[in-house]
Parts: sequence; C-alpha cells; structure tokens
Amino acid sequence: MYMIEEDESNTRPPLLDGTNFADWKPRMTAFLKSMDIKAWKAVIFAKEVWKKLEALHEGTSKVKTSRLQLLSSKFESLRMMEDESIDGLLIPHSLASRILSILSAESRALISSINTLTERRSEVDALSCQLKALIPSSSSHKFF
Repeated sequence: MYMIEEDESNTRPPLLDGTNFADWKPRMTAFLKSMDIKAWKAVIFAKEVWKKLEALHEGTSKVKTSRLQLLSSKFESLRMMEDESIDGLLIPHSLASRILSILSAESRALISSINTLTERRSEVDALSCQLKALIPSSSSHKFF
C-alpha cells in the first residue's frame, strides 16, 4: 500500500496523521494564512458559524450539563406514594413524555401526524372487521 509522506513543500498542506495534532495545528494555520488570508478568514468564519449553530440547536455545554443534572436529580428523587399505582408513577415520567418535551415543534407535528394516521388505520381496521361480520360467507348461505 502506498504511504503518504509529508514533505517540506510550501505548496502542500501539512499532513495530519492522528498523532501530531499539536504540531499540525500551527503549521496548518500558517499554511492557510500563507496561501491567502481570505482562506484563513473563511475558516475562522466557518468555525464561528458552527459554534453558533451548535449553541442554537443543542445549547452550550453548560446548558447541556445542567439539563442532564436536572433530569438525573428528578430521576433520583422519583418515589412512589402509598396510594399510587405503578402506572400512576411511571406514565407521567415515561421516556416518551421526556422525549416529546425536548423535541422541536416540527418533530411534534410529525409525531402528531403519525399518531393520527395510526388512529385512522385502527378505525379502518375496525370498520373492516364490522363489514366482514355483516357480509355472509358463501359457505353458510346458498345462492340461487
């Protein structure tokens, strides 16, 4: 197999092999700046946009950590009351309700549509069973 080796060329970017990141990072920065300052500015801009998108859609790492800690503490404090059934304890705290509370409005709309279609299918299945019950089978009735 052909091994790619790094040379000291100014026209080729430095090679990242997975073990040399600390050396590679400043060399790649210098390489991009030497090629064209616009290329370096594009990299910086893309990194800023990425961080903003990440914070917008996932929250900052502090927000994610605090959300996880809150859910963990709620789970740890989960206790069943003497007059409460297992269903009464589990249903409000089910995984599905937690997932639905986190999902975006678009996802909830999609899930709502899926649930509606599932309900409609159940209705169609019920009507189909009723029709089958009303239509006599050919073996039980004689036709002219």
